[in-house]
Amino acid sequence: QSSHGGGTAGKKGKSGGGSKGGSTKKNSGKKKSVKDETERYHEIKNTLEDLGKQYDAINKQRERAWGADKLKLIDQEIDKTKEAMEAQKQYLSEIRSNLKTDETNIQKFGAKFDDMGNISNYDQIVKDAVEKYNKAVAEFNTKNTDDEKAKEKMDAAEAEYKQFQDYLKQYEETHDLLIDEEQAMIDYQNQVYDLQLEAVDYEVQTL
Repeated sequence: QSSHGGGTAGKKGKSGGGSKGGSTKKNSGKKKSVKDETERYHEIKNTLEDLGKQYDAINKQRERAWGADKLKLIDQEIDKTKEAMEAQKQYLSEIRSNLKTDETNIQKFGAKFDDMGNISNYDQIVKDAVEKYNKAVAEFNTKNTDDEKAKEKMDAAEAEYKQFQDYLKQYEETHDLLIDEEQAMIDYQNQVYDLQLEAVDYEVQTL
């Protein structure tokens, strides 16, 4: 996953000219800077899409071709599918790398995994996260409205719960994506085999 740190505003100096006895508070932590995170798999998905379009263009030509021209175009389809397989290998590599990151992140909240990579204690970690958040809410509701420490503690609890939700969703999305794209690789392999068989059959028919 490629990510670039979001730009942060320049720090301001302490305010001057305030009345004696008055004080000003910095707003650090009140506003969050934008996180500039590039879309996962953007480049490799574009590559696969381009290869798919190129394959379709060859396929359209092949449907109208005969004899040696048709066989030549089938070979081109095979070559293009093999190119897609190489790109798919890169795609799978990126997915597996991201899955390791996502696994580490959700493990911070106590997640465990079965042999298939599914979260085996899903219900428990969700229950624990909800209970922890609700406990923070209950405690916050007993405090006065001007209790800044209580507000900060509640903000931290909200941020932690949101992070849990984000990590959980991201892990499941990446895990499911890996399964789908592993099948896509198998489909490419089968496509090469089918095209090779088609070329042999066509050559025999035209002898």
